[in-house]
Amino acid sequence: MKTLILTSLAVGLTGVAGAQSVVLMPDSAAANNRIVTFSPVDGSLINSNLFGLASATNATPVSAIAVGSEIWVSEQVGDKISRYDGTGTLLGTVGVGILDNCRGITLINGVVYAANDGNTFGAGDTLVRFDTSGNHLGNYSTAGLNTSPFYVLEHNGTLLTSSASPNDDIHRFNMDGTSAGTYYNDTNSFGEQLAIAANGDILVSWFTSGKVARHDPITGAEISSFPAAGARGVYQLSNGNILWSNSTGANVYDVNSGTSTNVYPTTGGRFFSLMGSAATQSLSGNIFLSDTVSTFAATRSISYEVKQGTTTVASGTISANSPLTAFNIALSPSLSGAADLTFEGSSFLVRTVSLTLTGSSQTLGNTTMYNGDPDDSGEVDAADLDLVIADFGSGAVSATDVDVSSEVDAADIDIVIANFGGVDN
Repeated sequence: MKTLILTSLAVGLTGVAGAQSVVLMPDSAAANNRIVTFSPVDGSLINSNLFGLASATNATPVSAIAVGSEIWVSEQVGDKISRYDGTGTLLGTVGVGILDNCRGITLINGVVYAANDGNTFGAGDTLVRFDTSGNHLGNYSTAGLNTSPFYVLEHNGTLLTSSASPNDDIHRFNMDGTSAGTYYNDTNSFGEQLAIAANGDILVSWFTSGKVARHDPITGAEISSFPAAGARGVYQLSNGNILWSNSTGANVYDVNSGTSTNVYPTTGGRFFSLMGSAATQSLSGNIFLSDTVSTFAATRSISYEVKQGTTTVASGTISANSPLTAFNIALSPSLSGAADLTFEGSSFLVRTVSLTLTGSSQTLGNTTMYNGDPDDSGEVDAADLDLVIADFGSGAVSATDVDVSSEVDAADIDIVIANFGGVDN
């Protein structure tokens, strides 16, 4: 059946032969009411009308996801999920008489979760669960914890659920539906789609706050953001850029230039999901932060940049909470040739790894970053020692707490002395 749907999708990809993966998005504009597809590599438009939806033009489709050989589409106003084959033939519906004001849907471990808000049929603020045959498996209540849920994302064996209103902006639930505590509840408001970034951070489309933000995967703290008025959907592309949607359509944010470009105009831009396996190139491995305690008292942010000559082809941030932290850097599969991967941050000397991009993924093993340069001068020297001594006894987890133990102490002085003379490499 998978072969069948990929074949039928390929027929609809405006002549693109051998298409193996697409990013799906419902276009909820009443004049359109259809499924649109984009490239998972660079976000370019593949098909502006994969197929029209059989539901009423005011049904407001929000999510389209692959479920086996089918495409399931949630309808916020239609109060159901419609099932289609790859050619757009309506196969049936799910959740009639159960769903009311249904938003995002997600397939997690063989179960389809629907974020539901309306109470016409008694569901209220819940994550409504269905098996892949459409049978109702029950509901997880989010009432009082995640009012008006909009989207659910599996993350490290838990469920992150965004909300249109407090409490919480994003709440974490265990897989059995019990609360695992607040993930984020701060200045941003009305979170819609969530996505996992290539480096493991959480991307959030903040509708009311008008931005797409990158959040720490552990603490939920906001790391960075870019303007995205009325943001709805979000998806990180294989080339590192970010596909996002709002009432102007689908847009691609270029992480290097800091600008967004509209790639599909419509008032009905909605949520994204990947169908098939995207062709990717990635660099994966671990950074080893030397001379640090086993569990950090605070997160250390390590920035990375992949450059070919003077051109930056990927960049981002790794959040480290222990000496050994995994990274996975997505690159466009079209890139090839010599490149430099550079890591930099906190009290660690800059580390550059020279490599050759081949168009395929590579595992780089462990990359050690040497410690003892809290003034970020590029050399462990007397100035670093002076800084550590000046902060001696401080409990503030700053760069002078080079071992990240929660206190600037003799161990930090010893580390700077042991690494004295070390330089960026």
